[in-house]
Amino acid sequence: MTEKQLHAAIVKLVKAFGLWPIHVPNEGARDPREAAILRCMGVEPGTPDILVLGPRGSFLWLEVKGPLGKLSPKQHEWHARAKELGHSVVVVQSLDAAAEELERRFGWPQGMAR
Repeated sequence: MTEKQLHAAIVKLVKAFGLWPIHVPNEGARDPREAAILRCMGVEPGTPDILVLGPRGSFLWLEVKGPLGKLSPKQHEWHARAKELGHSVVVVQSLDAAAEELERRFGWPQGMAR
């Protein structure tokens, strides 16, 4: 499974949990003018792939990596800064790992097969 396929499967899983996945589209090449505009609008290099919104104001950042994927220096920096502020950031490299993290944070949905 490619990283993009894994990402899409995780989004589907998050929805099956009854949670709200939001993708932050930071990837891709941009020309310098567009990149400057986006930086002014708050785009931050290293932002995790998926923000999961849960009940009662809960949330979780998921960074999706393929089996051989590694964090970039900007991702390490972003994750460390977020954790210093008390936010949860988790790197997941499989659908099972994502399911385990979602269950740990939000509980397994009633009626959903394991």
